[in-house]
Amino acid sequence: MNKQTGRKGKYQTRQKKRSHSLSIFLTIAVCIGGVWFLVDKSISTIPEPAFLEFPENETDQTTLQESETEPVIETEETEAETEPENEDIAALIDMAKTNPKVQEVLDNRDLYPDDVLHMLAFNEETLDFVLDYPQKKGTPCEVTNIDSFEYGTIPNLYQWDQRWGYQSYGNSVIAVNGCGPTALAMVIAGLTGDTSITPARVATYSDDNNYYIQGQGTSWALMMNEGCNHFGIGSMELQLMENTIQSELLMGHPIICSMGPGDFTSDGHFIVLTDWTEEGIKINDPNSKKKSEQLWDYSQLEGQILNLWSYYVLEYSY
Repeated sequence: MNKQTGRKGKYQTRQKKRSHSLSIFLTIAVCIGGVWFLVDKSISTIPEPAFLEFPENETDQTTLQESETEPVIETEETEAETEPENEDIAALIDMAKTNPKVQEVLDNRDLYPDDVLHMLAFNEETLDFVLDYPQKKGTPCEVTNIDSFEYGTIPNLYQWDQRWGYQSYGNSVIAVNGCGPTALAMVIAGLTGDTSITPARVATYSDDNNYYIQGQGTSWALMMNEGCNHFGIGSMELQLMENTIQSELLMGHPIICSMGPGDFTSDGHFIVLTDWTEEGIKINDPNSKKKSEQLWDYSQLEGQILNLWSYYVLEYSY
């Protein structure tokens, strides 16, 4: 072997070793790359966890399951079953517990307008009138005189008296909204002694002359001179003062008061103050015998009075 050939053989040997090492390195690199590709692909296919709020105990879990599987839906029927009766019906139901006749009204409530049911709910004294209402509503008054009374006193007259209570007045009947004509009839009859002054007669005059205002009731104008002068009496509007009321009553001048919500009404009402005594004020309430039989302190009435007028006989005859 010559020298040149020996060097060439050594060089080739070194090249083979390098090529072999490179091959091994590339093989390892490819293997490692393949493994990493597979691992990365596996990781990428794992779904992200869902972050749910779970109940803290078994009871809450049960509740959650029930709410998811059986939702509670409020229906109209459910609301109707739990909706309370209106105040008037509730009062009548309570009244029927001690008075079986009231149950007859409840069993046939469709025959009665709301204002008639309201009247009964507010005053049990009207029960007999209400029971006959479906058959007698709108019946004109046939009596031409009220019962006799002691001259110089103010007679007690009631708007729901069956002799005139069924007669139409305004948008209902005298029994329901005829407290104004009934109060004025008491005053006219008491001051003049004329027993022909019935609530029906005054109500007819009020209707014919537009003193009834739809949606409001009897106008105060009927209680003032332009209304009451027709029947031979005059009126004077008063200040709401205890001494003034006492003085007028002691002079024999009855007083009509327009009342707001309170002891006598939930809407509006007229009553008559007839006398002043040491024990209290005597009143005639056209809607209640019970209230007319008791005496009232000025302090009880003061906060409920909206306006008031005293009355006297005119010098000329009518």
